[in-house]
Amino acid sequence: MAYQSKNTDEHVTFADALLSKRYLKAQNDFLNQIDRLIDWCPIRTLINKKYTKRQNAIGAPAYDEILLFKMLHLEIWYNLSDCALEERINDSITFSRFLGLKMEEVSPDHSTISRFRSALTELGLMDKLLVQFNK
Repeated sequence: MAYQSKNTDEHVTFADALLSKRYLKAQNDFLNQIDRLIDWCPIRTLINKKYTKRQNAIGAPAYDEILLFKMLHLEIWYNLSDCALEERINDSITFSRFLGLKMEEVSPDHSTISRFRSALTELGLMDKLLVQFNK
């Protein structure tokens, strides 16, 4: 069985196909279980009510809010700083897969996660999101 991309509108890359056996072997790991257990739609809705995505200075599209929210949880669960998380995502198939990143995609910059965390806190969303996450 080949790996199926989480994003149904996107094709499986060559790198993903090469790693499909590794993906299948990790189907029951902690992060994969969490990803299957959590309904991310209400969390996305809650974030989108107040959080405004911004393009960066060169006009690149903003990162997905669920990817960024998952990054915050990875930091907590694995006791990582913003910089350490960025490195770990770029090095870990499991982390990249949990975030929905393809093998050729790199982690958002550590400053991106810092700004996202600050924005959620300033908007008063963090506690509401954690309540929704824990449902």
